[in-house]
Amino acid sequence: MEEKQCTTKHSTAAGLCADCVHARQIESDRSSVFLLCNLSLTDAHFPKYPRLPVLSCSGHRGKIAECANPVVVVDYDPRWPATFEILRSPLAKALGSLAAAIEHMGSTAVPGLAAKPVIDIDVLLKSASDLPLVIQRLASIGYVHRGDLGVTGREAFYAPPGSPKHHLYVCPPESREYRRHLALRDFLRTHSAEAENYGKLKRSLAARFRNDRIAYNEGKGEFVESLLQRALLAP
Repeated sequence: MEEKQCTTKHSTAAGLCADCVHARQIESDRSSVFLLCNLSLTDAHFPKYPRLPVLSCSGHRGKIAECANPVVVVDYDPRWPATFEILRSPLAKALGSLAAAIEHMGSTAVPGLAAKPVIDIDVLLKSASDLPLVIQRLASIGYVHRGDLGVTGREAFYAPPGSPKHHLYVCPPESREYRRHLALRDFLRTHSAEAENYGKLKRSLAARFRNDRIAYNEGKGEFVESLLQRALLAP
């Protein structure tokens, strides 16, 4: 599921925007390395063709050793299903017949499984052509469309301010991501030993990579993929 990334601070040449989360290194065809500010491609205050190297940017936010959103894995909370129902109700009301299903996904949907305390919700559409209308209806209750974030078959949304922590994804009927999420959830619900091992792995990785979400996700990737392949083959 989609998450904010955080990395530790790296020392680089003074004066460059290297400590900014919007900066990334690029290499020219002559092997010269520059720093490009990603905001220069999206921020109205920047020209579309920025000069390199970048000295500063209007959205500067320094990379820090302590991540503002650390990886935290907690014991299963029996209140999570009720929290999902609280979140589901306005979604169902807003989307009506446009939604074929609204499902509680991810680790918080598996009884007894340790998880990050964030509810994952997948909405399966009856028709992919309804997406523009769905975006409009979700906007009316406070959700902001973020696009697919590079994952085909899954549209992400920012949650309304003040709501319980959750991720919302809207999927077309043929969505591969929806099928994968559903298969893994149902597999873990019926295979307690695998769920227990998964929980232990997440706790270990969270302790080791508290401030590095990329490393945390990569650390559990192979294990999750092996579970998923078994899940997709299950009846």
